[in-house]
Amino acid sequence: MNTRHGNSNGLFRRVLAGGIAVLLAMGLAACGSAQAAQESDSSTGVRTIRAVTGGSPAPYTYKDESGTLTGENIELTKAIFKELPQYKLEFETADFKAIFPGLDSGRYQIGVNNFAKTDERKDKYLFSKPIYKNRYVAVVAPGSSITKVDSLSDLAGHTMLTSADGTNISIALQKYNKSNPDDQINLKFSSVDIPDEIRQVENGQVDAIIIDGPMFDFYTKKLNSKTQAIELGEKVSQELQDQNYSYLVFPKGEEKLRDEVNEVLTRFDKDGTTKKLTEKWFGSDQTPSPDAR
Repeated sequence: MNTRHGNSNGLFRRVLAGGIAVLLAMGLAACGSAQAAQESDSSTGVRTIRAVTGGSPAPYTYKDESGTLTGENIELTKAIFKELPQYKLEFETADFKAIFPGLDSGRYQIGVNNFAKTDERKDKYLFSKPIYKNRYVAVVAPGSSITKVDSLSDLAGHTMLTSADGTNISIALQKYNKSNPDDQINLKFSSVDIPDEIRQVENGQVDAIIIDGPMFDFYTKKLNSKTQAIELGEKVSQELQDQNYSYLVFPKGEEKLRDEVNEVLTRFDKDGTTKKLTEKWFGSDQTPSPDAR
């Protein structure tokens, strides 16, 4: 019996050794393949850059009827990387909340989603120079008691729908409320998409929303909405000063990539490419001022 146990143990050790050898071989092969891929990439001098977008809102980033990713941000980013032959650009879509963790992990090298620059984000990420100046409007239902928005205080006492995902406007409205505890805007946070926000205004569920003018133009035509846009006064623009521009976002460590992208953006501002793209997608020239940061 002891002999049978000895033979059995010997057989087990041989099988185990053989299995380990196979696994080691597979691991080495995988490493070899990864190394080969890296060598192939370095041999061409071309680095793959993975850009991530949430795929909304239009007209910045969205999928058209054929399922093709498009929008101003998408077309701009593709145009930038056509000027940077040392890189190969690949786009991926992800839930908006997954974009920053993806940048943190190194899965993505650039975020493309009409991003605002906030103090919190500035501490963790790199930002391009401004890609365009934002134009905001207040959206109200026909017959609304809101007839002008010269200051955010004109919205005090009204219920406004705003994004729960840290968008440009949401950040600015919360900042206003924090600075004006006795003159608050009633903020209703939601993660619904822009068409649903517009419907809630039209149906009287909320009094107003503030969105980018190009969004209003795009979606009200698509929805055949009767909502109205109120242009924001100069004081509101000052109150929204920190949110007046949008940016591309990079993880820390991508300073070289950021700087090369900025060089192209500067050329685009000077040669009219930015003007052409913003007029195409937004209906007006929204080229940032030369001193914008």
